[in-house]
Amino acid sequence: MKTIMSEKKVDSNFFKIKLGTLDKKNPTTMYVDAGTYITPTVEKDDYKNDIVSIEKEMKLKLKDMLKNSPTIKDDFILVTDVAIGRISKERGTHFTVQVYFKPSDNEFQQKKTFKQLCKEYMNEYAEKLPSYRQIIEDHGFSCNKTK
Repeated sequence: MKTIMSEKKVDSNFFKIKLGTLDKKNPTTMYVDAGTYITPTVEKDDYKNDIVSIEKEMKLKLKDMLKNSPTIKDDFILVTDVAIGRISKERGTHFTVQVYFKPSDNEFQQKKTFKQLCKEYMNEYAEKLPSYRQIIEDHGFSCNKTK
């Protein structure tokens, strides 16, 4: 049986965001792919500890948010990717966050299409996006959608 992959772009001032699934007709697993360019606002020799702290805070915030969600199961996978070695005050780098999650099992959720789920999730979680930008900025980085 052939699966139909689908993605939907989400408006954001500081992140390029896509919400997607590998099976549009039966979206049992979905993902969010968010990317931004980060540039240090403070000169340091090494930014590894800052990046690790950002990752930890994002995981904790996401875990707390999903734990109380009736529409998404609270188990998820969060993956970040950033080229730590080439960050400098003059040169930023791309920071990518990917979250894989499952819609809840309740009967109401199972009858929804991918498009309906996307709309519901964005209505529920869009206002929380600035708090993720704030985590990045609290650790001494500026956050921009493009270079």
